[in-house]
Amino acid sequence: MQIGFFPVLIMAFISAYLSGRYLIVFFLKKVQIVNLHFSILCFAIACYDLFAFLMYNAQTPDSSLLWQRLQLVSGLFAAPVIALFIFSLLKKHMSLILKTLILSYGIAFLFTLLAPAHWIYNLKDDVLKTISFFNISITYFEASIQPITFGIFSLFILGIIYAFSILLRSLKNNKEVLPIVIGFSFFFLSCLVDFSITFGFFKFIYITEYSFLSIILFMDYSLMRQLAIFYKEQEVVQEKLERQVEKRTKEIQQLLGKLKEQNKRLTGLVEKDSLTDLYNHAAFYKHLNAFMNASQRHQFPLSIIIIDIDDFKAINDNYGHRFGDSVIKSIAMVLKKASRQYDEKARNKPEITLDNPEIESLRDYDIISRYGGDEFTILLLYCGEKEASAVSQRLKKMIGDLRFPEFPGVTIACSMGVVYLNPGNPCTNGEELFKIADKALYQAKKNGKNNFVITPFKPIEKLQL
Repeated sequence: MQIGFFPVLIMAFISAYLSGRYLIVFFLKKVQIVNLHFSILCFAIACYDLFAFLMYNAQTPDSSLLWQRLQLVSGLFAAPVIALFIFSLLKKHMSLILKTLILSYGIAFLFTLLAPAHWIYNLKDDVLKTISFFNISITYFEASIQPITFGIFSLFILGIIYAFSILLRSLKNNKEVLPIVIGFSFFFLSCLVDFSITFGFFKFIYITEYSFLSIILFMDYSLMRQLAIFYKEQEVVQEKLERQVEKRTKEIQQLLGKLKEQNKRLTGLVEKDSLTDLYNHAAFYKHLNAFMNASQRHQFPLSIIIIDIDDFKAINDNYGHRFGDSVIKSIAMVLKKASRQYDEKARNKPEITLDNPEIESLRDYDIISRYGGDEFTILLLYCGEKEASAVSQRLKKMIGDLRFPEFPGVTIACSMGVVYLNPGNPCTNGEELFKIADKALYQAKKNGKNNFVITPFKPIEKLQL
C-alpha cells in the first residue's frame, strides 16, 4: 500500500461524512432540495476518491482496470449532480442545455458501466506507470483510453464550461455564489491538468481527487451560509407569526369580552321590564326556583311579597295613563332605593324595624320585579316572618309618603300579600309558594286595602285565610 495516496482516502472519508450530514439535515430539518443534491454529490465524490485510492494500490492490471472503470462511472454520476446542485442553489429552472447534458451523461454512464472493457480502454499498451516528484516515486497500473472515451472526456469539459459560465453570470447579481465560483475554478483547472495528463501531454499525479475537496468545502461553506440565512428568515417569520397570533388572540379576547358584554346586555333586556328596569315576570320565576333550591340545601328562610297598587284603574281613569306610568316608575324607584348593601344572612346590620328609620328595607341581593301591570314582587332571602313583616310595614309607609308635583293632592296606597318559607318546611314548587302569597294579597284587599297579610307556607289545599 502506497502511503503517498492516503490523502485521497482521507478526502473520501471527508466527502462521505458531508454526504451523511446533509442527508440527515435534509430529512430531519425539511430544508431545501439543494441540500439533498449536495449530499448525493458528496457521495459520488467519496466513491470517486475511494476508487482512485484502490486503483493506485491495485496489485494487478485487472483489478486496477476495474477500479479505473468504476472511477470513470462515479465521475459520470457526479457530473449531472453538480449541474443540478448549481441550478437548485441558484434557484433556476432546468434549461434545455442542462437536460441535454444530463441525458448525455446518463447514456455515457450506462455505456461505461456495461460496455466491454476493450471498448473503453486500450488493453494492449503497457499499463504500468511510474511518477516521480519531490524525490517520491509512485508506481501504479493504469490503462490508456480508447478514442470513444475521448468523447466522454469532451462531454465532461462541455459540462464544466457550461456550469462555470452559469456561475459567472449569476455572480453579477448574487455575491453569495462567490465561494462556489472560487472552488469551481480550482476544480476546472485541475480537470484541465488531469485531461492533459490523460492525453499524454506530461506526466504527473492526477489532482482532480484533491480538487474535489476544494469544491465541496466551498460548497459546504455556501450552504452553511444559506442555512444560516434560512434559519434567520424562519426566526423572523416565526416571530412575525407569534406577533400576529398574539395580536389576533388579543383581538379575539376583546371580541369575546364585547360579546360577553353584549350577551349580558341582551340578557338584561330579556329579563328586565322596559318601564321600570326591574326584573320581569319570567326573571322573577327563574330566580325564585333557584333560591328555593338553595333555601332547601342550606336551610335558610325566604319570603315573597306581592305589592298591588290600590285603585290603580281609578288613577288611570282620573289622571291619565301617563301619570299612571309615572306612579309605577315612582314605586319602582322606592323599591330600588330601599335596597341596602349586601350583608350575609342579614347578620351584620341592625334589625329591620320601623323604629330604625335609618336602615334600608331591602338588600341588593333581594329580587325585585314588576310582575305585571300594577303588581310588584319581592323575593326576600334570609327573611322569615319577623323580617318580612318589618319590610312590608316599611315599604307600605315609603309608598304612602310618595308625592307628585303635577298632582300634589294624590296619595298612593298599596296592598301586600306575604308568604314566608321556614327551613325544614319543604317546598319545591315556586308557583305554589307564589299562589299562597297571591291569596294573602286577595285577603289584604278584602280587609280594606292599604295593609298587608302575612302567612306561612302550607300546602295550598290546607291553607285557611
